[in-house]
Amino acid sequence: MCLDWRSQSQDQWTEAQWRQLGEVLAKAEPLLAQIRVLFVQEGPIWPLETDSTFESGGKSWAALREFTRLFWFSTLFQAHTGAHDAAFDDVIAAFRTGDLLENEPIMFSHLTRFACHDMARNAFLQTFAPGVLNAGQLDRLASYAATPPNRNTFAEALKVEAYQTAQSTDDPSHVHGSVFLYNMPGIEGLFWRVYSTPLAKPLYNRDEFAFAAFLQEMAAASRQPFYEAYRQLSTSYERLDETWFIPLARDSANGMLSVLDAQAKNEASLSLMAIGLRLEQCQAETGRVPDTLDAVAHYLGGHVPVDPFTGEPFRYVPGQDGFRLYSVGGNLKDDGGEEKAHADIVWRNKAGF
Repeated sequence: MCLDWRSQSQDQWTEAQWRQLGEVLAKAEPLLAQIRVLFVQEGPIWPLETDSTFESGGKSWAALREFTRLFWFSTLFQAHTGAHDAAFDDVIAAFRTGDLLENEPIMFSHLTRFACHDMARNAFLQTFAPGVLNAGQLDRLASYAATPPNRNTFAEALKVEAYQTAQSTDDPSHVHGSVFLYNMPGIEGLFWRVYSTPLAKPLYNRDEFAFAAFLQEMAAASRQPFYEAYRQLSTSYERLDETWFIPLARDSANGMLSVLDAQAKNEASLSLMAIGLRLEQCQAETGRVPDTLDAVAHYLGGHVPVDPFTGEPFRYVPGQDGFRLYSVGGNLKDDGGEEKAHADIVWRNKAGF
């Protein structure tokens, strides 16, 4: 779907652009209908047929991201035309498109799922202001967002990654992130290309097995909340860093830690949505902003989810007419609710805070 104005805020779109979006979505509707059917069947996603409407097709994660993006734009279009119930259904569809990958033991499937959830969250935030959802819609979305994370399939994907690494001793380009290294220009790229030759194979194999062992440790640790897994894996990474000449293991392990960070960000974003929606519900019912997060615990199974990055409650600052709710994010620092790269992950701030 090639629309040059996709990066614009929808309040800047012209009527001609809205019509163009409507035409694209009308062409894509048969595909979206197939995906909705898969929600009942719970997958698989790959038999779907794509056409020239899409920038990628076939059995690819890029195609699935494109499906989710279609639901995102369908959400905006439906709301623009006044079909708010259909817009809400497309938000749910965007979330569930990513969920079709939840049980796949492939790391890129989980990274794609996280990306789909992020697009679905953006679709909701761009379309629905606080207080717009009816009681049934709010309960449906908040209950979805509050579903406990399934870390087991993510751990299984890491185990598969470790197995594939251990099996790729004859082709270093199969190791996580190494294609970039071997294609680097200059002296550094030359080093990695020489490192992949038979002459250096004993050193390379030692390096590779060190990375595979780290992945096994990471798979075991990732079944725990991020804040516990991170402490354990930091020790493992320090051990790698102190081991003589395993450059590939050190570089690849650092990249895989960022994957664990992406999992925690996805968990935090969903938990913030569940809590934020319930706080807005509580404010609508009582006419005042709750003093503490405990006020919505009964909506969330009796306890409020904690920040996966710290194991502590999410940061919550009530104001006169609104509130600030956020996770400290990947830098593990409280930036006061400032949302930027590696900083806080923020639920929308209400006007009048």
